[in-house]
Amino acid sequence: MTQLLMPRQKLQKEFMLDPSLALYLPLYEPDGVSFMSKDRYGHLCTASGALWTPQGRAFGGVADYIDCGDKDLFSFTDGVTDIPFSIEAWIKPDNIAGTRQICSKFKGGISYEWVFRLTSGKLTIALSDSANFGNRIGRQYNTVISITAFSHVMAIYDGTELEGGLSLYLNGIRVDDTAFSAGVYPGMTNLAHPLEIGRQNQPLEYFSGTIGELRIYRYPALSVGERIRNYQMTKWRYQ
Repeated sequence: MTQLLMPRQKLQKEFMLDPSLALYLPLYEPDGVSFMSKDRYGHLCTASGALWTPQGRAFGGVADYIDCGDKDLFSFTDGVTDIPFSIEAWIKPDNIAGTRQICSKFKGGISYEWVFRLTSGKLTIALSDSANFGNRIGRQYNTVISITAFSHVMAIYDGTELEGGLSLYLNGIRVDDTAFSAGVYPGMTNLAHPLEIGRQNQPLEYFSGTIGELRIYRYPALSVGERIRNYQMTKWRYQ
């Protein structure tokens, strides 16, 4: 007899089978120090601090993070040009002073591929050419994010190597206010930096608050319908 799945169960199964879903971490599920991601690739992730709670992992803002390793799936380039990607997460920050990383492929002081973070409480996505911090593109939402409730945040890149190809979404609505760029951005480079949740490597800029779940899609970027579906079908947990 075929088991009937509730809509939320069906969506989670779809997440686990989707080949474009490079990383799926429902952080309200695993409570150990080491755990596997719930996507079809099964990445080994290791938590330093970042204690489990029923709504996700709690990051203390000083030393807590999750290391998901360095995988080609987390680098959004085919070696010649950038490729589209989408990053989405449910977050509830409790301290938004300074820079607070949601997730990134970054080795601070040396180079980075991409960063998704709060900058003085403002949602920001930035891409670098990896060889020169001065060559970058990005987008920022100029309104400070809530610290009293969970928010669904998303960054999407269409792969055009222009700041206009980046967009930000808050609770299912497009909100990116400001595009920025510096130097001449030639595209990302696949570097040997781990994907980290809750911090960038050095200097240490730690997230403070709770991250409930996180998904990273690698080509194609999510459609309008998929963006709305993911938000609507997961928000029940964070209301």
